[in-house]
Amino acid sequence: MPKPAMWSGLILSLCPVIYARKRLTDSISREFLAVFRKNGDNLMFGIRNTLRVILYFSLCLFLSSCASTEIKNINAHDSLEKYEDEARLWKRAEEFEEILQASGFLYPDEQLIRYVNDVLEKVMGSAVLPTDNYRLKAYVINDPLFNAFCLPNGSIYIHTSIIANLENEAQLATILGHEATHFLHRHALKEFRSLINKSALMSSLQVTFGAASGVVGVSADLAGLLTQFCVVGSFYGYSRDIEREADKRAFELMTQAGYDPHEAKRVMENMYEAIKDEKVKVPYLYHTHPKTKERIKNYEAFIEEYLKTNPAKNEGLRNTEKYNAMTKNLLLDNTELTMKRDSVKVARRQIERYCKIYPEDFKCLYLSGKLYMQEGNQEKAESEFQKSLALNPEFPESYKEIGLLYYKKKEKEKSDAAFKKYLQLKPEAKDAEYIRGYLHE
Repeated sequence: MPKPAMWSGLILSLCPVIYARKRLTDSISREFLAVFRKNGDNLMFGIRNTLRVILYFSLCLFLSSCASTEIKNINAHDSLEKYEDEARLWKRAEEFEEILQASGFLYPDEQLIRYVNDVLEKVMGSAVLPTDNYRLKAYVINDPLFNAFCLPNGSIYIHTSIIANLENEAQLATILGHEATHFLHRHALKEFRSLINKSALMSSLQVTFGAASGVVGVSADLAGLLTQFCVVGSFYGYSRDIEREADKRAFELMTQAGYDPHEAKRVMENMYEAIKDEKVKVPYLYHTHPKTKERIKNYEAFIEEYLKTNPAKNEGLRNTEKYNAMTKNLLLDNTELTMKRDSVKVARRQIERYCKIYPEDFKCLYLSGKLYMQEGNQEKAESEFQKSLALNPEFPESYKEIGLLYYKKKEKEKSDAAFKKYLQLKPEAKDAEYIRGYLHE
């Protein structure tokens, strides 16, 4: 059974192609939504229905027509009406959001969501939207893969991994400014029309349909589906020119909001370091993005140009303490998700940052110990678990983990004592019978 984080990445990789034209696509959409609703909050409803998603988005693409890519920005005029194909894009985006909102993938921290939207509002301070129908709103997705995207209707989604990798509010403002620009400049519509106008599109569709039809009716493994989704998602990522434009406008928005200009470059530097440590290279929507090193150089140029005309603004807001306070729980949660993906180096970077901010936090030491266990360093793991228990002797998970460590070291007396304490503190634990099995050996 595929893990939720994996499915989140797979489905979200299709975001740039949420659109349709004919009644046929409407019926496909209704069929998919009906299947999802029937299966409640479980998105993992089988290979056949997963393939419907692939075919649905591919059919939507096939049934659209050519149009001009010369499109005015949303915030450039007092009043704007959506184009016909743009209205369809919005409709599909809303349908996609209905699925996403019911999927259980959204990170359930209302205070954090309010904070992210407050930062978004600051960033948007100089960008006036024509009507209330054009709005931006941010959400957070519980996923350890590095990603962020904006739907055609202005809904911004940021993965927990991105937030965990950032150091302060100024860096968050840069990400939000980048994604907001995709909405303000109608990049989804521009890219949609551009793709439609390319003759190579039909051949890609044939590949999609051909590969999908080869799997129907058989128990294809997850790796095959992963490949199929990644091909579709990466093909429809935004072009390099569009991403450069979004980076440039993001820098303008964050500096206009008073943030430190140097932090924009730091976002890319952090991302470069984090991506290097990723065990699995799956940058869904970033396949056609400029290389990270290139983006760092772009931001260096933006900063240099900015300081020539604004020499007094070499520094600005960072709001590091507030950012750390608002993202404290997320940083721990995302570290655990990252550990489950066995991305030990990425998880180590995150937990070390957390421990630097909160050196006396028992959960930090507990997770650090688990990481050392994954790395095969039992000595350091034992030390971290003991420190965790010294800070909070009532935390059951530390007893379980140190018990497992002693069990592996064949120190039966110590492991039994730790397991008994774990069961005493958490008698209704889901793994209680499993732990009792160790005691009866």
